[in-house]
Amino acid sequence: QGCIGRDSSQVSIIQVDITQNDTSLCKNSPVTLQVKSTSGLKYQWSTGDSSSTITVRPDRDTRYRVTATDGIGSCSDSVLVRVSQVDTSLRVQGPLTSCVGNDSLVLRAGTASRYQWLRNGLPLASQTTADYRPDSSGGFRVALRDAFGCTDTSRSVTVIKNPLPKVSLSLTGD
Repeated sequence: QGCIGRDSSQVSIIQVDITQNDTSLCKNSPVTLQVKSTSGLKYQWSTGDSSSTITVRPDRDTRYRVTATDGIGSCSDSVLVRVSQVDTSLRVQGPLTSCVGNDSLVLRAGTASRYQWLRNGLPLASQTTADYRPDSSGGFRVALRDAFGCTDTSRSVTVIKNPLPKVSLSLTGD
């Protein structure tokens, strides 16, 4: 007569979506990434976390990936978090030690949209340009803000301004 055979297989349809789109933020700022949760799924993030929601603080551009599995199959999604890097470079042009009145030293900040020069940690009034010519001794650095509103501070450089030597003249007769 013929043979009758039966077979079955399990089909698993998994969908995983991270609710956050690719985004940009400031260095070390927190961003929460969340999966549109479906019951019965287990999650594994590229960070090692296994919950449906994670908070990260990237210091450089990072792609975060999550894989969802139901024990039969799996599916992945990812999101790119771009990090704005404020240019904190500080160039020194000229001698760090000189006499008061010698304005040959120029401190030049990296590229930013806003600047505030600091002496010994305190803001210098009206010193808000990329270049600064120190006229006194102290530790100088610059606070910067980029076009995205991210802020950072440059390294500090120590400037020494020595007083002018005192000269005394005396006239003597012939």
